[in-house]
Amino acid sequence: MNIVVLGAGAIGGFYGAVLTRQGENVTFIARGKNLEHLQKHDLHIESIWGDFSVPVKAVPADDIPSLDPCDVVILAVKSTALMNVMPQLKELLAENTKILCLLNGIGNEEVLAEEFGAERVIGGSAFVSTIFEKPGLIQHVAEGKIVMGDWTKERSKLVDQLAEVLTKAGVEIEVSDNIRQAKWEKLLWNICFNPITALTQTKVGVALKNQDIYPIMKRIQSEYLAVAKAYNIHFDPEKADWIFEENEDAGNHKTSMLQDFESGKKMELDAIMGYVIKLAHEKDIPVATIETIYHLLRFAENEANKN
Repeated sequence: MNIVVLGAGAIGGFYGAVLTRQGENVTFIARGKNLEHLQKHDLHIESIWGDFSVPVKAVPADDIPSLDPCDVVILAVKSTALMNVMPQLKELLAENTKILCLLNGIGNEEVLAEEFGAERVIGGSAFVSTIFEKPGLIQHVAEGKIVMGDWTKERSKLVDQLAEVLTKAGVEIEVSDNIRQAKWEKLLWNICFNPITALTQTKVGVALKNQDIYPIMKRIQSEYLAVAKAYNIHFDPEKADWIFEENEDAGNHKTSMLQDFESGKKMELDAIMGYVIKLAHEKDIPVATIETIYHLLRFAENEANKN
């Protein structure tokens, strides 16, 4: 399978490396120091599945027109960069190319479907904890499962082929016939943990055990579930509470939003919180806790960018 990874950071770099090790034809679209490193050195993965290094093919976006047509684009940029990479995506799409969207939050697949057609979009959620330590080095510290499915709800042969390829590479795959539900389920964890850990500068385990933080996360959960219900997204009560189960992997996890804030990068506030707030307003559902944390983080981000 001919695969292009657009977004060679923590998520894209990890899955792209795993597929490369399996022998798939993978091309990374990269930039800056990361591109320079990958063109000269192996990509090294420090993983709970076992450390490994692989030589990879990495090219700049300017080289996209010279690439062979690809079967799948694994889209793994930050949701904040989605609109910036739309021209690159357009160049990558051959007649039958599909896009596996592994972006955080909800609303991204809708943007892709409107621009390129729903039949090209594979919705996806990566249940994985990875850290982009530096160019050429990615740490894989927890999980690794991908849930994915055709955005049209009509299961395609390519999705099954991609699932088989990823499974052979060692990735746990679930092909969902209701990927929208799966995306909302993934966002439940993200919206409860990402914003509050970024705001309080804490890891997940600290937030779970802290008597000041934990009740706030429960209020976020309650508001989010109310919005989901209004849009016919229903959660099993046990599944809704699994996010608060303590385990060693989760306890040591530093959320992507906290990583972005610490490194001075733009946080995925709109994909994780803003879109939910928008949907809540359309149904007149109060989400005061989510809105408060959203605006506090927006303020903190803007202040940090001034320095």
